[in-house]
Amino acid sequence: MSAPNRIPVADPFGATVDPALPTVARALDPSVVATEFKRGLPRLAGEDGRVDLKAIRVIRHKPGKRCVILYDVRVERPKVKREKTMLIGKVRARRFGTEGFRSQEAFWKAGFFKGCADGIAVPEPIGVLPAPTNVTLKLGERSGMLTVKASPVFGASIYNWRLTNAATGAEVQTGQTPSARTVFDGLTPGVTYTATVNTVGAAGPSDWSNPVSQMAI
Repeated sequence: MSAPNRIPVADPFGATVDPALPTVARALDPSVVATEFKRGLPRLAGEDGRVDLKAIRVIRHKPGKRCVILYDVRVERPKVKREKTMLIGKVRARRFGTEGFRSQEAFWKAGFFKGCADGIAVPEPIGVLPAPTNVTLKLGERSGMLTVKASPVFGASIYNWRLTNAATGAEVQTGQTPSARTVFDGLTPGVTYTATVNTVGAAGPSDWSNPVSQMAI
């Protein structure tokens, strides 16, 4: 596997300084991308395969709107010859949901795939977001407050939070934030609560995280 500090990155448009696209910097960080590709692309490499990142290049940038990134990778699968592949990623400002992914997948399933008879094809939709990890639920700054955090998920534009009563399973509060942290307030002291979180990106929502619990005081 290529060392992250040796992977070339090209941003000829200066997309990393676009204030409307703050996640572009992470999308161009070889160490971040290599880690996410390793765990987040089973559709491409299979559960036992590996995606080896070789180069990153911004190929299109519309300031304040979107950025298109080309990832040069090598796909390794057990008992299969190593394959060179190009992955195309898109970062969009203030847009999320499943529309883009579903449209791309619909075209692919309708016959517009690599090797089709007429040669008219769209790229195969690949990327999905992993469920958030390292979720913690801790006491807040005052009585009846809990703070929940998770490790940031590359490609996530929104974090959806859900708090339930641990004993009854009843939903107590929900929240939505652009960052991997939120606060639940106005809770009942002595009651144990359970928190979960999922994320939303261009390819749609991730699975929900493993639950974590904490008693409010």
